[in-house]
Amino acid sequence: MFDAFTSDPHYYHQKIIEYCGRPFETWEEMNEKMIKNYNDRITSNDRVLWLGDTLMGGVQKGRDILSRLNGKKFLVLGNHDAAPHKMAAMGFEVVSHTLFFEMCGRKIIANHYDQWKYRSRWDDRYEDRRVHLNEGEILFHGHTHQLSKVNLNQIHLGVDAWNFAPAMREEVEQLVRTVPDVYSSKEFKEREFTLFEYRDRLRADLLDPELKNPKFDFLAGLGWNKETKMRER
Repeated sequence: MFDAFTSDPHYYHQKIIEYCGRPFETWEEMNEKMIKNYNDRITSNDRVLWLGDTLMGGVQKGRDILSRLNGKKFLVLGNHDAAPHKMAAMGFEVVSHTLFFEMCGRKIIANHYDQWKYRSRWDDRYEDRRVHLNEGEILFHGHTHQLSKVNLNQIHLGVDAWNFAPAMREEVEQLVRTVPDVYSSKEFKEREFTLFEYRDRLRADLLDPELKNPKFDFLAGLGWNKETKMRER
C-alpha cells in the first residue's frame, strides 16, 4: 500500500504557472518549492504513488528531480509523461497506466484522467484512456488541475489542490470515507444530474445567469468556468 499520493507537478514547465495560476514567477522557484514541500512530508521509507504529468523534459532532467525526492516512487502515466521505459529510467520503481488496490474497504482505481462522463466542458480528449467505475468503486486521479479534492466518486490528487505537496495516506483515507458507496441512490443521482446541467450550461453560455444558482456552489472548485490555454489544447 502507498503512504502518499501526488500528481501533475509539471516540473520545469514555465507555462503551467500561467495556465493554472500557480503562485510562482519561474519554473525554478516552482521546482524548489515543490521539492521542499515533498521532502517535508515524505521520508526515505515512504512509498508514493504519482498519477502522472511529472515534468517537461528528458530522462536526465527527470533523474535530477527524482534523485532529490525522498521515498520510493510509483507512476501511473499521464498525457505529458514519456514512454514507460524512459520514466522508469528517471527513477520510478513501477510504471503503469492504471493501478488497482483497496483503501478503507473500498476498491480504488488509480488513473491519470478523471472519468469520461464527468469530464469538464473543455476536455473531450483521451476517452480511450479513461476508466468507468462500477458501484462502490472510487477513482484516484490527476489531470484536471482543479482546486477541489472530491467530485462525486472521484478524488483529485493533483498538487494544485494540495498546496503543491503530496497528499498523505491518512488525509486521503478521510476523503475516501466521505464518498457514498451506493451510486444509484437518489442523493447521488441528483448531484450527478446537477453536474451535467452545470457543464451543459457552461458549454452553451459562460454568462448564463443561472450558473450563479446556489445549487451549483459545490462544483465551484472544479474551475470549469475559467478557461485557460492549457485546457484548450
